[in-house]
Amino acid sequence: TSVVVKLMRASVLSASARMRLEHEAAVLSRIGTGVFAPLLDCGDEGDLVYLVMPFVPGITLQQRLQQGPLPVMDAITVGCAILNALSEAHAHEVLHRNVKPANVIVNEGTFLREATLIDFSIARSARLDASIRDQWIGTAQYMSPEGAGLLDQEVTACSDLYSTGIVLFECLAGRPPFAGENVGEVLRQHMTVQPPKLRGLGLSVPRVLDEVVQRLLRKDPRDRYQAAEAVATDLTVIAEALQRGESEPTIVVGIHDRRQTLTEPAFVGRDQELETLSSQLENAQAGRSGVVLLEAESGGGKSRLLAEFAQHGAQQGVWILRGQGLDQAAQRPFQLLIGVAEGLVSAARLELGMEEKFRVGLGDQREAACSALPELANLFGISSTAQLGPEEHGEARSVQALTTLLDAVGKTGRPVLVLLDDCQWADELTIRVLSNWQRQSENTERPILVVAAFRSEEVAFDHPLRALNASAHLKLRAFPASNVRKLVESMAGPLPDEAVAVIERLAEGSPFMAAAAVRGLVESGALIPQRASASSSEAVGAWRVEPSAM
Repeated sequence: TSVVVKLMRASVLSASARMRLEHEAAVLSRIGTGVFAPLLDCGDEGDLVYLVMPFVPGITLQQRLQQGPLPVMDAITVGCAILNALSEAHAHEVLHRNVKPANVIVNEGTFLREATLIDFSIARSARLDASIRDQWIGTAQYMSPEGAGLLDQEVTACSDLYSTGIVLFECLAGRPPFAGENVGEVLRQHMTVQPPKLRGLGLSVPRVLDEVVQRLLRKDPRDRYQAAEAVATDLTVIAEALQRGESEPTIVVGIHDRRQTLTEPAFVGRDQELETLSSQLENAQAGRSGVVLLEAESGGGKSRLLAEFAQHGAQQGVWILRGQGLDQAAQRPFQLLIGVAEGLVSAARLELGMEEKFRVGLGDQREAACSALPELANLFGISSTAQLGPEEHGEARSVQALTTLLDAVGKTGRPVLVLLDDCQWADELTIRVLSNWQRQSENTERPILVVAAFRSEEVAFDHPLRALNASAHLKLRAFPASNVRKLVESMAGPLPDEAVAVIERLAEGSPFMAAAAVRGLVESGALIPQRASASSSEAVGAWRVEPSAM
């Protein structure tokens, strides 16, 4: 009742694996920490190798998850426990290599108060060999791409962090992000398939927590968190904010990490605008449709804000339709609405009865709609080359048909969010569609919100887009210096003040230019990752400035 003994055949271990196992057992026995169940002893007796570990009361996280996903605070408790254990082990250059729910013990009962990471006994090569194909598929579901030999990258602490990300995802979603009928299919997904965002699955998860999980699950280990302590710090700050009653904490993900390479920036500095958009969406869900204009200077972050807003909408169960403008030299009429049409066709194919709702909603204007947007033709079995009469009449019929189409989308019984980006390249006919629909919907209840985003400098004051009677008009402000620092440190971790000052000057308030500037400093050798050495107290992953290159 006080210890657990594991036995394995000595013949299944290579000489190098056995040596590493013995070394890690010796290291773990000296750590003397309470955050995980270390190996107490390791040795051999005849043809058997034995491992002795403390007995931890409770049930495995795997057993607990069979009852369903965990509440957010319980998932954070599990994540912090795993990360604190890994932080201690990684500090002594020991990797776990097998983080999964079966190797986490949690207390029984309604609320999770503690979790313990067990079983540091796996000593596996960094390359995938034939034996992996005989392993339980549940192990492969938690392996990093490099841990399975799918990437030509060293297995490091980042590999354990990837596995932790899989466990956190499963705690919140009730299932791992990747599943398949065999190990090969699961490993293929680890290598090639982007994990779904938790909010995109309709789960009520804070945006920053979703972002933490996504950063843990990046394919390239250099793009992930680099230190377990940094992840645990972010989770702790999120938990503290939730306990204060903040439903959407505003922390900058990754800002405590110490990195030697750059990663993609976190979502920074647009929380107020996101809140305004969310309020408009609530109005639409209540039947008060509307058009929101969103503008920013080039590089001002409108596309990133739209992406975050789309995730928020998906979390609310809203149907998301997207359109993208193209440079006028390459566009055709109604180019901006092509993505919307493709989204309608996909929905009709997947949802029983949706096609009939579109058919009824369009009535005798189906032919004109298909002529304007040929992508709809297969949906209704109508030729997209139908003649609509003289050109001026044809344009008017097309505008009216697409106005009716938008109205029909609002009659499907689902709240709808239509996101139109780069509207500075929208043709006049498309803007007429939006204007007509906006006027017609004023006196009708439709759960649909249209967001039209554009570059400020390319849309003149008297442009017809600005004449739309918008329910809200957002103009993204230039980033203040404090947000520039947060943005670039979410990419790099803490940076010297001298480097941040240069980035702030070069960025001129543009988040896009801030990200480009920090990349430029690294590529030119002006910012250099500082590795720790025996003669230096500098932390691994900190950055230093090279004055001549600066």
